[in-house]
Amino acid sequence: MLYKTIQQLKDDWKKEGIQIGIQQGIQKGIIKGKKEGIREGLQKGIQKGIQKGIQQGLYKGMIHSKYEIAKEMLQQGFDEKTIMKITKLKSKDIRKIKNEL
Repeated sequence: MLYKTIQQLKDDWKKEGIQIGIQQGIQKGIIKGKKEGIREGLQKGIQKGIQKGIQQGLYKGMIHSKYEIAKEMLQQGFDEKTIMKITKLKSKDIRKIKNEL
């Protein structure tokens, strides 16, 4: 009888230990998953930010070039209509450049 009780206690402790081990494993897995998710999210966010920055920079550079070309054309005496046709700028943009000269 005492042997059965001791054996039962061992079995219960073993089951309890397995359950505790499973719970600890789950918790560690959750923590690791969160860390990996955050790291992956940061990397994706950085990549998107870089791409967006490059696109914005290229766009601003293109617009700046159009303004510089229009400015040079105005200084060379080209008419507004021709400048609009070549640079694809709007009339208001060309008038703004004229006012800055």
